[in-house]
Amino acid sequence: MNKIVTVTFNPAIDKSTTVPELIPEKKLSCTEPVYQPGGGGINVARAASRLGGDVVAVYLAGGYTGDSLNKLLEKEMVERIVTHTSAATRENIVVFDVKSGLQYRFGMPGPRISTSEWKQCLTSITAIPEIGYIVASGSLPSGIPVTVFDDLAEIANKKMQNWL
Repeated sequence: MNKIVTVTFNPAIDKSTTVPELIPEKKLSCTEPVYQPGGGGINVARAASRLGGDVVAVYLAGGYTGDSLNKLLEKEMVERIVTHTSAATRENIVVFDVKSGLQYRFGMPGPRISTSEWKQCLTSITAIPEIGYIVASGSLPSGIPVTVFDDLAEIANKKMQNWL
């Protein structure tokens, strides 16, 4: 079976919590946080894996947050290929305000990624046999040019027939 390959250049740990009411300038007591792996391609890989797809998540990760991301995906049994970075993986914060019923989502910027790091990520994709689909999703962190998608398209054209 051909693999679904997801590519996430700017993954994250999504930390969610709840407060009784979001009040400015006041120290608020939060519920125990929930940690989930995040980022566009990571989310696609998690969903495809749960549905029984033959999927591999390819992403960049560094620091203690990168280690945590890897452990969270391992716990969900998502196959992965990780390119280690010198900078830490970002964390996002989601706060649910019980009183208003509103959710507030704080997306942090990603780390600066070196040219050698993002190119290594692309190289790891070329080593995957029998790719059926490549799904690149999510934002680009600093240091990765938008032309990276041209590089991915070139890999896709060499490796497979389908490009999303």
